[in-house]
Amino acid sequence: MNRKLFDIATLNLSDLSFSEPETKSVPGQKLSYQRLRLSLLENGKHFDCLFRSPPSLLSWGIQESRDPATDELNGYQMPIVMWTNNGNEAERAFTDGFDRFCEHVKHQLLEKKATFGKYDLELSELKRLNPMYWKMDKGKVVDESKGPTLYGKCLYDRKSQKIGTMFVNELTKQIVPPESLIGKHLYVTFTLRVDGVFIGNRLSLQIRIAEVLFREKQQHQSSLLCPEAVMSTMEEYEETEEETDESEMEGSESEESVDAPIPVQKSGPKEIPVVRRTRSRVVSST
Repeated sequence: MNRKLFDIATLNLSDLSFSEPETKSVPGQKLSYQRLRLSLLENGKHFDCLFRSPPSLLSWGIQESRDPATDELNGYQMPIVMWTNNGNEAERAFTDGFDRFCEHVKHQLLEKKATFGKYDLELSELKRLNPMYWKMDKGKVVDESKGPTLYGKCLYDRKSQKIGTMFVNELTKQIVPPESLIGKHLYVTFTLRVDGVFIGNRLSLQIRIAEVLFREKQQHQSSLLCPEAVMSTMEEYEETEEETDESEMEGSESEESVDAPIPVQKSGPKEIPVVRRTRSRVVSST
């Protein structure tokens, strides 16, 4: 399959192509499911459905995804807040475009339902096909100004138990091991990959986070006196403390106290020896 990034806000939905249903089996179980692959047709070539997100979206970091029945690790996901401050133009254009994409897929599934054996499929059954999550209360969105959250799955190899999504540090331009970012809050620009439609007891859109450009979210309050100040790590702090302790020890070992008698002073009928403590430097022979 060919690869390039598409703008979902301006996507021509008539270019979206559906494969014939593929029957798959679940490893180690007597279960099967069907899948429809999705691709975009351009100049006679099929491309993966890859969409670039708006920049600098807040993510709560990489999180484990576990089987609720067995508690077995089955992958990783990234919750990503899709809007900032009521949603700017680019953010709203992306989520609006993704909504149109999902609605188009729903109607195509209704037209093609006989091909995958869901003859009684109705639009109401596809209500949750769109993976964008809005906080709801009594069937209504709680606060439309906050926008949706996307719980995107990372690419994951079950055999090696490795995350396959590429993470690139925006500042250093280096590819970073995903495991080092687990639980860290990030600002991200990501590539959303739509693989297809999973057809089992229910139908769901298969999406993955294919690539992430990130920078870590500052976890402490910035200095008003020195805004460019950066937080030192605990390791750096401990090394500085050790160096300070060693230098103090060396200084204390270079001197020692000795008792030096001085001439006797006469006071009255008796001569009382007076001892005064002095400090003399001992020079090491090494």
